[in-house]
Amino acid sequence: MTKPGSGSSERRRQAGGRAPNPPNAPEKPEKPFPFLPLSPERALVISSALTVVSFLSHFFFLVLVHPWRVLDMPKEDALTYSTIPLGFGFVFLVSAIYSFVKIESRSVVHLIILIIAVVFGSFSFHGLLGFAHHYLDLMVLSSYPR
Repeated sequence: MTKPGSGSSERRRQAGGRAPNPPNAPEKPEKPFPFLPLSPERALVISSALTVVSFLSHFFFLVLVHPWRVLDMPKEDALTYSTIPLGFGFVFLVSAIYSFVKIESRSVVHLIILIIAVVFGSFSFHGLLGFAHHYLDLMVLSSYPR
């Protein structure tokens, strides 16, 4: 006769089942979520690319509305909707700067990628400021009687 539990784990291991870890064995670290970047270098590249894409999508949306007239909507609504990618672009700029700071051994390539992110991120930031300025002007000008 066997002791309780002595043969069952052997049979499970032979059958392909997973035996429980011994009490003193270190736990296997779980794999991280596969879509999150594992290194600051990859995070810098991804966030910089998303900064550029965010600003270019803002620009392309505005071009679709006014000169090309592909989308039929008022310019005020188009301006309002196009600030959404600008907000994302600013968030991705902050992420790119944070990733650049976390990189231990920086190279010229990292610096160039950061400069590209700063250029397009500053466009996004200025676009957000321009949007705020435009609507503040509308609020102030509409409060004065004509």
